[in-house]
Amino acid sequence: MDCDLKMGFAGVLTEGNKWRRVLLAVMFVVSLTHLVTLDRVPWVEPWFVGSAYNFHQNGSFADPMFPGLVAFEHGSFGQGKLRLLLQASSFDVLGFGLFQSRLPMLLGGFLAVFACYKLAAYLWGRSLGLCSAALFLLAPIFFEAHTSGSHSWLAACFTLAAYFTGRLLQEGRARFAGYAGLAVGLSVSFHMTGILAVVPLSVILLWYLVRGRIERVDFALYLAGGGISFALWFCLDVVPVGIDAYLAGVFDRSDVVKAGYLGSRWVSYFIAGRRGAFLELAPFVLVLTSYPLYREDKVQRFTFVYILGLLSGYAVLSGSGSTITVWPLMLALLAGIIPRMLGHRGTQTPLWRVLSVCGLLLFLAYSSAVQCKRVYTAFYVEPVKEYYDLCERITACIPPGATVMA
Repeated sequence: MDCDLKMGFAGVLTEGNKWRRVLLAVMFVVSLTHLVTLDRVPWVEPWFVGSAYNFHQNGSFADPMFPGLVAFEHGSFGQGKLRLLLQASSFDVLGFGLFQSRLPMLLGGFLAVFACYKLAAYLWGRSLGLCSAALFLLAPIFFEAHTSGSHSWLAACFTLAAYFTGRLLQEGRARFAGYAGLAVGLSVSFHMTGILAVVPLSVILLWYLVRGRIERVDFALYLAGGGISFALWFCLDVVPVGIDAYLAGVFDRSDVVKAGYLGSRWVSYFIAGRRGAFLELAPFVLVLTSYPLYREDKVQRFTFVYILGLLSGYAVLSGSGSTITVWPLMLALLAGIIPRMLGHRGTQTPLWRVLSVCGLLLFLAYSSAVQCKRVYTAFYVEPVKEYYDLCERITACIPPGATVMA
């Protein structure tokens, strides 16, 4: 979409196919390690597996962790039933186990990688799209696709919605509006926080309708696609419990958000969270401060505004502090920013741009080190075995008949 990217640094990226084959080979190896080590790292699985396992066994979403509690009679509130259905299907086909429970979440992560490639390729070309997808697959944040519930599927839905909306704006084909509504609407059936993407995308398209940038039929098809997704969500999440009970759960959850979340989880994620998480701020800062580099293109500008909407919603209301839902969109823009920041041949590159790219290279090196360390840990340290041994020692210390939750 931008002929300037054929010059300078981007020209090196797009010369020939040899580097693409190497990059695809690296991505294949990384994907394979994710798949092979899927059941080698422990996690608090009952939160994400109990309802799906009960549906697999008894056809009910009741969470066996909380027997008899009305609030969990139809599964954990807001978690979304599509992910539970995918996990139950995995148990039906492959049997029950740690690998089978995590496989649907990892597949959602792979779909998010593909969506990242499609969006970046549409914005900048296939070569830079491949770079963008590789960065997402290599980033430490991708490990959350293993254990973070529905976030990987949310990331895929959000990014596909942006891709279809971009094609609507660029090509004017109304069917893409319907696809966008369907994709972003499905996110709510994976997790209730999908509404944090539905709202900004709907507001943006409504603004475009008022400004005459899209037609009424486009907006109508967007609503139709969203309506199909809404009907699916309503049948899976609302009908089993009743509208009154569901609204009561919404108000109860909003009180929890007001009491403890409101942005504090993001602060703790980057400052007090896992080691190296603060390095993930570098790509965010670079994208958010580089608006002049892509404000002339309507699709790139839309993607930026959409990211702002998602970041605003997740920073204030997300309970997990996870940013994986925004990463594919962010890296899709980042793929085109890097060659622009380095400038063209024969021109002087400002020092701040060089420092920014050096920061990204540092982040890439950190990501690679995390990947290698995780593979080593999974195969040689065997944390799952240590985890189960620890559980057995703790269980032996519990008095007979005692009820505990740990």
